[in-house]
Amino acid sequence: MRLAMDMSVEDKFLKYIFPGDGAAMRKLRLRIAEMNRQHRIHRNVPTILLVGDPGVGKTFYAEAIAAHATWLTLTDSEQAFYLEKNGAFKLSPTKLIRALTATRFDEVYVPVLTDEIAASELFGYVKGAFTGAIHDAPGRLGADHLTDILLDEIGDASHAVQAKLLQLAETGTYTPVGGTAQRTRHTEARLIFATHRDLAAQVRAGHFREDLFWRLQAFILRLPPLRECRDAIPDLLRAVLEGCKKDQQKANIRELSSAEIEWSQEYIWPGNIREMRHVLWQFVYEDGARTLDQVQVDRDTNLDLYDTPSDQIHGKIPPEELISRAVEIVLTEILDGLRPSLGSVGDFTKFFDQSVREALYRYKSLNRLTRQDLERLFEGEQARDIHTKIGRYRDKRPARSQKGARREK
Repeated sequence: MRLAMDMSVEDKFLKYIFPGDGAAMRKLRLRIAEMNRQHRIHRNVPTILLVGDPGVGKTFYAEAIAAHATWLTLTDSEQAFYLEKNGAFKLSPTKLIRALTATRFDEVYVPVLTDEIAASELFGYVKGAFTGAIHDAPGRLGADHLTDILLDEIGDASHAVQAKLLQLAETGTYTPVGGTAQRTRHTEARLIFATHRDLAAQVRAGHFREDLFWRLQAFILRLPPLRECRDAIPDLLRAVLEGCKKDQQKANIRELSSAEIEWSQEYIWPGNIREMRHVLWQFVYEDGARTLDQVQVDRDTNLDLYDTPSDQIHGKIPPEELISRAVEIVLTEILDGLRPSLGSVGDFTKFFDQSVREALYRYKSLNRLTRQDLERLFEGEQARDIHTKIGRYRDKRPARSQKGARREK
């Protein structure tokens, strides 16, 4: 009865984090509130799958879900610590979420996990499992203080990593590297998976395991892009603006004009909430000197490099500068809370190393590079060695699909 009564009232915390009175936002808040309350009582939501376009804020949603679960465990006096006397929240949504999930939430960016390090990184290992394993290690899933862990972009996991996640997604149990069936461990964390890909289409194409696909269907939350909830844009704008003002400690920035709000509802926001946050952050940083559309147009102008034909930029921008820009973008998004941490410095460099190698394979395949092309690109090696090395980073596809592809050729 208490649960039903609670559900009849809008959750104050969720409305602050996900503002808006439109049907889509109300439905979203209701589903999250119901899920977390049910899970708190019955522990019956072992996995959550977040699905949404790039930029909709899947990492932010995952952290917010974990923060709300923590919020529900606080007493009235503990909740009051985060509130002003008038009942308003003291912190911006991002800082409030971080305060509530500081030691309870972890995130793993799945594409950065190579087949070799995935098991030890996630599941840990036992003493003597390999050279250098001088003691037991719990792995990311073994931390007792965790309540939720995000496995981001699961749709981009290799087949080997997908296989390692089967048992985990089904039962929450796993075996550390070097362990036996008698040493199986159980994670206390709720598993949150996220992807921007159509997993059903990935299964049909042979890129995603069907058995893992069905194991991720316990609770699916589709995150709508801004183009599908335009009625919520004014509330989102004001909420994100207030958050940026609190984060930059600029309380006196002017309010948005009706013309700016109207423009925001008409603009398509291809980068979704991530783009909106960047635009508003810049708006506050400039003390509101320019209108939102002027800030956005300036950002588009700075990104024109990516729409410029390669023959116009060839020889003008050094490769190291392009890489520097990519690194700067990723680091900035991590600091802005728009992308999860990539772990250690070593993990960060491995992420780019793997991305460059996979891009190299895609370029070779799409452009059907000849032996002469390869030897022009890599003068220090013979074509057959280059073919072998690049082939190591090909997409992991079932053998049948590869044979079919060869027959078609």
